[in-house]
Amino acid sequence: ALRVLGFAFKIIKDTKNIEEKNLVWLGLEAMIDPPREEVREALNECKKAGIRVIMLTGDNPLTARAIARDIGLESKGVIEGNELDMIDNNELEKRLYSGINIFARISPFHKLRILEILKKKNRVAMTGDGVNDALALKKADVGIAMGIRGTDVAREASDIILLDDNFATIKSAIQEGRRIFDNIRKFINYLFVCNFAEIFVLFFATLFLTLREPILLPIQILWINLLTDGLPALALGLDPARKDIMSIPPRKMKEAIINKKLWWLIIVIGIIKTLILFATFFLTLSRGVDTARTTLFTGFVLYEFVRIGSIRSQEKLNWFSNKWLILALFLSIVLQLVIIYTPASRLFHITSISFYEWIILIGGMVIGYVSALVITKIIVKYIKS
Repeated sequence: ALRVLGFAFKIIKDTKNIEEKNLVWLGLEAMIDPPREEVREALNECKKAGIRVIMLTGDNPLTARAIARDIGLESKGVIEGNELDMIDNNELEKRLYSGINIFARISPFHKLRILEILKKKNRVAMTGDGVNDALALKKADVGIAMGIRGTDVAREASDIILLDDNFATIKSAIQEGRRIFDNIRKFINYLFVCNFAEIFVLFFATLFLTLREPILLPIQILWINLLTDGLPALALGLDPARKDIMSIPPRKMKEAIINKKLWWLIIVIGIIKTLILFATFFLTLSRGVDTARTTLFTGFVLYEFVRIGSIRSQEKLNWFSNKWLILALFLSIVLQLVIIYTPASRLFHITSISFYEWIILIGGMVIGYVSALVITKIIVKYIKS
């Protein structure tokens, strides 16, 4: 399955009338452009991640089969360009979805035809390096050109340029894209639950509690938002990819960032958190409104950090895998303690809290953490995206 050239020579004196006859045979030369060693592993990871790889080549079918065998690309046969010309799109679609992943001796228009059929039901990324790939690169959802061997036309038509011309880099880019998307959802999950509870505590307290002052003062609300919506929320965006990120199937084409599961998580955990916050307030109210307000104020900060813990536990991420998150949480807790137990408490209209209040807060943290894990398991199991 190598590319093979035959060589022969002839000594001539008249360069004007050259005939390729009576040549002296030298031999054959076999050539191959071998796939990189890491391609097989990358292809296997793509398969686990639900990513289908299809070979579209102008090479001989034997060469295409040999390369596919070397890299572990499975296919239920090979279709050549002249065969494509004899079948319609319906038949081509049937063959594509029957498991044929190798197309040989095909033209740029064949590539475009295959691409348009695949785009009906899938997101399609197209790779190429030549002028003849430009059309398909432009029409694909994501066009990927080679940076070293790629032509200027191919690079101009593409969305992404691989600087190392390595297929494994595409796999790494997909993994990074999934990590970023996961972290965006994580960020939204955390902030929406926290703000949901904050809004509803203030809303119901205003409607039903007959307090001389609001349950939380404006400066306290601003401080809560500064501590929880600031550094910890930003640090979540730096979380590494979870270990199984390349073992889950791709998202549906029209799936929103906030899907049905995430909405349920936000609403249910938000309600539970609201109840825990009210319980924290009423269990410490006998110690005075100022003490209860301070405990509630601290509870908002601590319970929101517990939500981060439950999210990371759900994704099986080690706490020490994100040093920025550890630093952000530590700094936020220190700042909260500073304003409680220093003269800064006057500025925030709060008072020091005792061992009893800390027991209530720790109990609320445990209940919040355990309930979030249980609710998450139930929603993930029974709610479809």
